[in-house]
Amino acid sequence: MKRQIIRQFIDQMEWITPDNASYLIDGDFSPTLYRKWQKTLEVMTFTQNKDKALRKVKNTGGSVAYTLYRSKRNGLPYNNYWHDRRLRNCMAKFIHTNGNHDLDLNTYADTQAGSLYFEFDSGSETTELIDKIKRYYCGQGVCRAIFFMAHRDNIERLEKNRLDYLFDIVAKLLRHKPNRVLANTYTSYLKTGKLYNFRREEKSPTP
Repeated sequence: MKRQIIRQFIDQMEWITPDNASYLIDGDFSPTLYRKWQKTLEVMTFTQNKDKALRKVKNTGGSVAYTLYRSKRNGLPYNNYWHDRRLRNCMAKFIHTNGNHDLDLNTYADTQAGSLYFEFDSGSETTELIDKIKRYYCGQGVCRAIFFMAHRDNIERLEKNRLDYLFDIVAKLLRHKPNRVLANTYTSYLKTGKLYNFRREEKSPTP
């Protein structure tokens, strides 16, 4: 069952790393869990049934992940690798916390599940974030945007600044729709699985 969940995640998100698998199955991470899932993923590359087998993919920096044997993917991104890996940690935690969702990478957001749109943000305080919210999340209709706010150098104490910046924007643009955008810092979300609106009220991700 656990291997089936892993294969389903890879089918939707293209590849997985041991830390992704750890958050997906255990909802947590530690060096011990990393080694456990690295061994499991490695074993899955030796599965005789090619419909169920995995294979390794790498990028030019030497980073390794696992994809489905039948996948057409031949490598990993280099420039966006850590963005994509941390996004997968968040999506894995989301599924562990909220149950299975059909994820789709073919969208203007980082990924999508029905009317839920997921954004992993590790940028700086530019107008890009304002423009994105205005363009995609201020319109009519039922949808919810979930933001995981990180720091480009993975500095935990600076993640809060990114979250504060997002909530300041949302408070100005979507005051009448306080639950249209939910968010948390990357580190806090992986620890708690909780999401908040700009009023800092904990909310369910389901619209």
